[in-house]
Formats: sequence, structure tokens, C-alpha cells
Amino acid sequence: MNDFTPQPATGPIDLAREPDLVLGAMTVRPSTREVETVSGREVLEPRVMQVLVALAQAGGAVVSRDELIARCWEGRIVGEDAINRAIGRLRRLAEAEAGAANFAIETIPRVGYRLRVLSPASETNASELSPLTGTPAPIPVAGPTIQRGRVWWLAGAIVLGGIVIALAAGLWWWFTRPVQWAMDDFHIIVSTPAFENSPSIAPNGSMIAYSAGPVPFAWHIYVRNLAGGDPIQLTNNPNEDDMRPVWSPDSSRVAFVRHAENKPCAIVIKPVPAGDEQIVTHCKQDDFGSISWAPDGQAIYYADRPASHVARRLMRVDLATGESTVLTHPPNDIVGDQEPSISPDGTKLAFARTTKGAGQQYVLDLKTGALQVLNTVGNAFPAKAWVDNSTVIFASGGTNRPSLWVAPLNGTPYRLAVNSQEMSRISAGPNNTFVVEVDREQTVLAAPPEDGSKWPMVADPASGASILPQYAADGTLAYAHISPGGLWDLWTQKPGAKARQITTLGIGFINGLRWSPDGTRLAFFGIAGQGPGIYIVNADGTRLHKVVSKGTIGVPAWMADSQGLIYPLKSAAGWQLWKVRLNDLAHPEEFSGLGWFVVQADGDAIYGLNMEREGIWRIDGKTPIFIASLKRRCTEAFVECSAWFVRGDMLVMADHTERARPRIFFHSIRDGAERFVVTPGLSLSDEVAVDPITGKLIYVYEGMGDSDIALFHLIRK
Repeated sequence: MNDFTPQPATGPIDLAREPDLVLGAMTVRPSTREVETVSGREVLEPRVMQVLVALAQAGGAVVSRDELIARCWEGRIVGEDAINRAIGRLRRLAEAEAGAANFAIETIPRVGYRLRVLSPASETNASELSPLTGTPAPIPVAGPTIQRGRVWWLAGAIVLGGIVIALAAGLWWWFTRPVQWAMDDFHIIVSTPAFENSPSIAPNGSMIAYSAGPVPFAWHIYVRNLAGGDPIQLTNNPNEDDMRPVWSPDSSRVAFVRHAENKPCAIVIKPVPAGDEQIVTHCKQDDFGSISWAPDGQAIYYADRPASHVARRLMRVDLATGESTVLTHPPNDIVGDQEPSISPDGTKLAFARTTKGAGQQYVLDLKTGALQVLNTVGNAFPAKAWVDNSTVIFASGGTNRPSLWVAPLNGTPYRLAVNSQEMSRISAGPNNTFVVEVDREQTVLAAPPEDGSKWPMVADPASGASILPQYAADGTLAYAHISPGGLWDLWTQKPGAKARQITTLGIGFINGLRWSPDGTRLAFFGIAGQGPGIYIVNADGTRLHKVVSKGTIGVPAWMADSQGLIYPLKSAAGWQLWKVRLNDLAHPEEFSGLGWFVVQADGDAIYGLNMEREGIWRIDGKTPIFIASLKRRCTEAFVECSAWFVRGDMLVMADHTERARPRIFFHSIRDGAERFVVTPGLSLSDEVAVDPITGKLIYVYEGMGDSDIALFHLIRK
């Protein structure tokens, strides 16, 4: 190991070949990008470490910006911000390790930068750098004592009092002003052909955990050092999904959610890097969701429902006793509460309270039980992380550009940054370090593989996402398309013709397209400027209008004459089906008893999915007739539970029981005979369609998208 001594500065810096060096009490290891201090270990970004090495090798001499570009960016054209970010990162490191780093970086105006190693005697002077130039401020020299008269003493006292008042006012403003944050050092740290998602950074800042898999929805938990290297696969259950990892406060264990088809989820804890699993609790109803580990290590927060008709609420499971406690009591006519995220001091729990397709962010005071509604953040992803004990950061997409939003508990949310990729799940680490899931969404319409191929036949390779396929009786295909900017539109394709866009909706959400039996109109659930509800639009895209808007609504089905709709509506008592004639929208009528929350129609035949009876039934007669068990478990996940339909004698439904080998089943209502087609990359949460003219199967394929993990820092502005 080398002490801080001048070295010749020649050529680009190759971190792998640079020797270790010491700056005061700090050890710098360029080859692993690590710095070690008395308070711990930290990993720097490659460019930042190169700048630190270049300044250190200069031995106290000034290094110009051109020299830094030549040595650290290999002469590439870079903006001033790139150098400023690297210098700012090093200064934050020195400030965070005051008394241990023993170095400072000076700005030499119009020249460059100089690194000074401080002796203990000069540490006080180091805090007296000029805020404008970065050069040492002059040290005041005491003058001779001068005796003044009483008048002059009084005048001096008045002046001094004014100075004290002004100083006090300035300090009050400084410590009470709203904190503003800015993003720094955003870069991808995990990127492979697999889908990496739901990252979580360890509290000690040394590792991340995430879920990943080679195909959509076949996920396992991985852990990896932030410094780099190969990841460790922590779980490997071929027919189960392990997802949403979170770290224990001591960074020794990971808790995660385990999901298997037709079973409630389980919350599992596993030591890192290896050890026996511990099942903490089983969900009563829900399949999966995010969890949050209390900072004191004694509990985990999650979302669940005690019964199928009850709204989702937040729960706290005590890790010592295994007992769960209900924390929130949302009204039962909404979907409920989800995505808990606890503040660093353990006193507040942020969460999302959602109706069908819409929601609001809340903060629960765990000491008093008081609820606070956060100011609205447009189209914010429910997942969030705390910046400090009074500020939450959200990922955002939808109709806005993908971005991050900062939401103070007492203040106005503001956009932190804009990125070209969608961002979703986010996790906070030490020193305002964050990791976030970065998505490249491209779901396409595809047909099953032919001639033994393992790849599907892509029918629509457009960027963005094509979802919700639905055939009319004449073979016209309709589907929804989400552009990369997050705008939803409707497209149709007649047999033998090219697809064409029929609407420019620009709305935030669409679910469940349904052709009218006469092929003249489409109905769907959507969230537009008029709020959530059921909308109808003509087949040519004209006359879009809302026909139903009541509380929490599901996906509609058409009556056989194309003049009315049947739709699920949730009340405090639970789900049930209602019907309404389009010429008498003010007078809907009950169609079913409680429990029915998904409806499909085939002519005069009406079929429903019941949460309690666990199956698909024909429900247009006096007594429901059982048809078949669905190939999956459904818990109010509307799109997932709508992945079936009936045409004539055939029930068609998706099956994800074998997670790496999803299938579409064809079940004969007449005799119960079944056959299936393997559909690689079948979306877990979308619908399938069969062309009534050709019999061609279309499904939503997710294998062309990707998700990676990025790291960034927040700095105070």
C-alpha cells in the first residue's frame, strides 16, 4: 500500500492497475473502487474514482479540466456537468467523513482543481474555504485594543445586537427552509438478458438484493455486492416466484414474498449468503405484494385481506411471536391498501390506497394512528422510498414522462428528474443512495410457436406495449397500445388489412376491451380526464363517452342485443353484478348476488367468476351452473382474472401452474375434455383471444421487454 506521494500523471487511468493509496485516515482501493474509513466502506462510481486518483497522483499540484477529461474520460467530449458531478461527489465524501477523510478539493478558478491532504492542525482552516472560489479565506488578525467612550460603546452594542438578530434570523431560515434535492450519478449497475426487478439496497450500503428470471414471472432472489462481481442466487424454486426482497436492518438476512399458483403468498426470511429459510407468515387471500422491514428488526409490514370480499389492509407481523396485527381499516367498497414503506425512524408508514385503477398516497403515524393524505403525484407508481423521515420519493410514468418525484409530507411535490426509460420499484440506502428498477416495456401480440420452435410468432413488434386483444364476430382484432411515452390508444385490424389506430385517447389506463356482439362498438374500463369508469367508443374511434361511473368497477360484458352492459361493482358488502340499458343509464339493476367480480358473455349466455365458489359458472339462469375450475387463483386482480372466455362449447383460459412453461387450455363445456398449447412468455396479467374465422390464437408475449437496475444519489441543492 502506498502513502500519498506524487506519481507521474501519464495516459488514461486504468483502475484495475492502480495501487492502493492512503489519504489521511482513508484508504483508497482503485481496483475495487472502494474507500475505507473509520465509519465503514463505500464504493465509488468508476469516473469518480478515476478523478480521485488523478488528483491524488498530482501530489498537490493543480489538475486542469482538460487533463481530467484526457485521463478519466479518455479525451471524449463531455459536458461541464460530468466533471462537476464527479468533483461534487468527492466533496460529499470528504464532508461525510469529516475528521477521517483528511482531504479537501479546492477549485482554482479558470484553471482546475487541487487535492489537499490536511494535517490535524489545518482541519479547522479547512472549514473556512471561500464558498465562491474554494480557496482559503484570510485568517483575521487581531488589532490593538482601543479605548472608546460610552457613546461609542452603546453604538457598538446596538450594531452588535443587530448583527446577532440578523444572524439568528438567517440561521432560522437555513434550518427551517424546505430541503430541495437533485439527482446525481444515475447509471445502470445490473443488466443481463434476464428480467431484473424489485431491487433493495442493504442498510450497510454494501449489497443489493433483487429478483430475476430468464422468462417473465419465473423469478428467484439474487444478491450482489455493489462493488461488482457475480451475483449469488439465494433461492431456486422452479414452480414458485420469489420476489420483492427487503433487507434486515443488520444486513444479514433478506425477507421476500413467495408466490405459487393457486396458493396464498408466504413471507420468507433467508440468511445471506446461505442458510435455512424461515416462513414468517402466510397470506390469507393475496397472491403477492411488497413488504417493509421495521428499522428495529422486530416486525415486517405487508398487505393482506382477511376475506375475499374485504378490502386489502396493512398488517404488521411480529417476528418473535408470528402474530399479525391489522393497522388500517379502509372501506370495503374499494380495493384497499398496499405497498407499505416505513420511514427510517420507524414512526411512519407510507402506503397506497387504491380503488379500481386509481389511488391516493397516505402516511400512517404508527404512534398516534393519524392518517395524512399526501399531495397528489401524477401517475406515481405505488412503490416508494423515504429520502429522510419527512420526505418520500416516487417513480412515475403513465401520461407523464418517466420521472422521479419528491413528495415532502408538508409541501408540494416536485419532479426530480426525467429519464428516457420507465422507472418503478425503488429502494433507499445509506448516504442518500438509491437503487431503482428501470424498465423497457415491450409487450407484443404473438401466436404460439410452430414446427417445434421455442419462440412465438410475433404479430405486432411495435415499441411500447400492445395488450388486451379482442376479436369481433367478423374477425376484426382490437387491442390497446401503450406508446413509450405512456399514452394509451385503441387499434383495430380487419382480416387481410393493416392495423390502424382508431383513437388518440392519451388516457392513463385501459382494461378489458369488449366488442359489442354486432361489432359496431367497443366497451372498456378506463381512467381518463373524467375519472375512472366504463367507456364506449364506436368501431371507427368516434363518440367516446363514459356510461358508468360508480365507485370500484370491474370490466364489463355486453348483452346479446348490444344495447346494454353487465358489469361488476363493489359495495361495502362485496362484489356483485349489475346490468344497465344504454338508453336508461340512470336506472341500473342487480344481476347477481354477492361474490361475482368477473363477467364474460357469449351471446345470451353469461359466465361469472366467483371469489368464494372458486370457479367459472354460467349465471344467466335461476341457478348457477358450474363449468370448470380456473387454472389459477384470483384475488381481485382484475386483468389476471379476466384471462379466460367462452365461445360456444369451448372455455379458453390461461395457465401459469408451470412457471417456466405457461399454457393456454381449451376446456370442452360439453364433456370436460381438455387440450393445451404452450405459449412461451405469456403475460401473467393479460387476456387471450381466438380468431372466430381462422381459429388462430393470439396472446400477449412479454419476452421482448427487459428490466434492469440503476443506482443514483440524491444531493441537497
